Amino acid sequence: MQKSGMTVHSNSFHNPDYIEDTGYVVFESGSTLTLDSIGCITPVTSFHHLNTYESAATDDLWKCYGGVPGQVLVLKTLQTSRAVVCKDNTYLVLAGDFNLSNNDDTITLMCLSEDVWMELSRSDNA
Repeated sequence: MQKSGMTVHSNSFHNPDYIEDTGYVVFESGSTLTLDSIGCITPVTSFHHLNTYESAATDDLWKCYGGVPGQVLVLKTLQTSRAVVCKDNTYLVLAGDFNLSNNDDTITLMCLSEDVWMELSRSDNA
């Protein structure tokens, strides 16, 4: 994709040589990820909407599988009626639990090591 003199390549975090230095970061909208039965997801891009397991009214996110150190991940809920609570634990190093309960809520994470993600920021827009 070309925009204002920059080129962004799909899945570029998998191949660092495939990123062109543009001076700013653009996240392509990824697919919707549905939490599995134990509250985990496997991100495939740097931005995803989250859906609860079996479309429940609320669900807890405990772990993001994979990742490479330095990878950034932005998450938001798919629907306000399906809140996802990001749980502060060994795999998600957060400043406390965070409820993605509004379509405008986001949490931004950075991978520290495979399966371990640390919160960079959150935006609670309820």
